[in-house]
Parts: sequence; C-alpha cells; structure tokens
Amino acid sequence: MQQFGVVDFFYFCCYSFGFIILGSLIHKTKLKTYVTAGMCAACISYMSYPIYFSITHQQTFFVLLLFMCLNGFFQATVWPGIIGIFGNWFKNDKNGTLLAIWAMSGNVGNIYASNICNILELSEANWLYNFLVTGSVGIIVSILILAFLD
Repeated sequence: MQQFGVVDFFYFCCYSFGFIILGSLIHKTKLKTYVTAGMCAACISYMSYPIYFSITHQQTFFVLLLFMCLNGFFQATVWPGIIGIFGNWFKNDKNGTLLAIWAMSGNVGNIYASNICNILELSEANWLYNFLVTGSVGIIVSILILAFLD
C-alpha cells in the first residue's frame, strides 16, 4: 500500500510541474488543440501500463510510476485550457457561477469512472480493463471536444 502513496506523490509532483512547463504553450496554440492533445496524451499514458503488462506479464512498480507521472504531467493541460475557453465564452458577472458548475464535472467524471470500474469488477473482467475502458472514454471525450468546440 505504501507504494500507492509514492505513486500519488510523484503523480501530483508531475502534475504541478506540468502546469509550470506546459503553461507557456497555452498562449501559442488554439485552446481546443491544447486541451485535446493534453487529454489524449494523459489517456494514452494511463492506458500504457496495462498494455505494457499484457506484453511483458510483469507488474513493475517503476513502470507504473513512470506512466502515472506522464499522466499527471499531461493532465495539467486540461484545467487551464478549460478556464481559458470559459473565459473567452462568458465575459460577464456569471463567470464564477458557471465555473463552479463546470468544476463539478471532475466529481461527476470520478463517479462515472468508479461505477464503470465497479461494473467491470462485478462482471469479473480482468483488472486491465479498468485502465483501458476509462482511458478510452477520456479519448472519446477529447475527440468530441476537438470536433464540437469552436
């Protein structure tokens, strides 16, 4: 269990460094491209560990740590990009209320992903599918953002 704490620690460190390093890119690219690329990179790094495991059949702590660090680093693109998009759309006194409502999407996503993982567990699916299914949903959402966001 202590190893999961180490993974969380380094994940959040990389998430913080992602804000610093990737923050300069937000002004050099289109916001929807920035958010979509970051979400896809985060989902691919998240799904890479089960792919690695299915190829090598080795549960390696350092490989998990590497992929989760990459995941945290690339996730740092999403929140600033979404704030930028909202700032461009809504320039009035309702910004705070709208952003508060939007901020709930992370919690809704966590509940959704948790339910998917519970369903997979109840159906006795391999634990690898928890990574692959939730990561695939993230990629689908990022493609929808790219397709429909103006």
